[in-house]
Amino acid sequence: MALQRAQAAAPAGGTAATQVVTTTPGAVDATQVVPAQQPEEEPEPEEDRSRSKRFVFILIALLVLALLVAGGIVAALNSGPSTAEVPNVLDRPLDEAVKILEDEGFKAEPVALENNKAKANAVYATDPKAGVEAEEGSTVKVVYNPSDAQEVVPDVRGMLYDDAKAVLAAKGFTRVKPADVEGAQGEPGTVKEQLPVALSLARPSDEITLRIVPIPTVTDVPSVAGLTQEQARATLEAAGFVVASTSTEASDRIAAGKATRTDPSGSADLGSELVLFVSSGPANVEVPSVVNLTEQAAQQKLRAKGFKPETETKATENRSADNIVLSSNPAGGESVQAGSTVTLQVGSFREPTTQAPTPTQPPPTQPPPTQPPATKPPPTEAPTTVAPTTTSSPPPTTTAPTTTNQP
Repeated sequence: MALQRAQAAAPAGGTAATQVVTTTPGAVDATQVVPAQQPEEEPEPEEDRSRSKRFVFILIALLVLALLVAGGIVAALNSGPSTAEVPNVLDRPLDEAVKILEDEGFKAEPVALENNKAKANAVYATDPKAGVEAEEGSTVKVVYNPSDAQEVVPDVRGMLYDDAKAVLAAKGFTRVKPADVEGAQGEPGTVKEQLPVALSLARPSDEITLRIVPIPTVTDVPSVAGLTQEQARATLEAAGFVVASTSTEASDRIAAGKATRTDPSGSADLGSELVLFVSSGPANVEVPSVVNLTEQAAQQKLRAKGFKPETETKATENRSADNIVLSSNPAGGESVQAGSTVTLQVGSFREPTTQAPTPTQPPPTQPPPTQPPATKPPPTEAPTTVAPTTTSSPPPTTTAPTTTNQP
């Protein structure tokens, strides 16, 4: 009974705080209560530990990636064109200063400016100044005091203009200008002649002219579509082009006599020759044959080719020709301008009209005239009188002309 009471006193579903132990029968106290042992904690499943490790690895990878991206952004922000320090070329001769700057990756631009305090042909200033960080390949202006002493003019014939100019500048000749040689052959910009002539003596302050193969100047060709021929020609010539010839071409958009385009178009060398195209109107189109079609079918066929159909009817006693195209003007096969009018002659059936035959009457017959019998009046005796005797001339005799028959 004590065991049953102990079991009933334990909380349902909970872990017992005590354990009941049954002793040997016959003892005074049959039961003994001892503290219950705590259950051992279950080990963490292997799957959960693996999932935790993967999470840690992913987190570390994301952090590393974020650091790499941030570093790349910083590097990109800090990166830029490489720079170099402008060397000190003060008090050096101009040609020596130019060479030093070019060796350091800069471009030298000599600037002649008289300065009584500086030696002749010596550099006394640069821009940017010496010691300043500047982009590699940038231009450094080299200011020098030109000399009044004459120098030998270098021979730059056969060089391109920019190269020749640099060679002259290195010798102190900075006043250089180009001049085209019309009709000269060769690569555009090539020096053909120079004034003063090569190897002659000149002061650095003197102007040197380099005569070169003309360098084409590409410029836009004006659009002249829709202008009259005269307006188009004037527009092109005002832009510096030459209208060498004109040609006609069909156009569905531009009226006849108006300019359509040029060849070349878009852009061309300034002064080049162009061909001006002028519209001759819409292109000719062959009229389709529509004879023996119904009026509706013929109109549809003509409209599909861009023509304007018109209809006129012609009476016909042929029932099968009713509403049928008998002819067209222009006729099928003729070539005319698109959009022209084509007149259709369409049959219109009319019942034939019948007339009653005209009766034929015999010619009228007249009975022969009847004369009453002659009656003689009874003789009467008249008083005897003697009439005077009269002499009557005989009637004239008419002789018919004699007709002679030809054999």
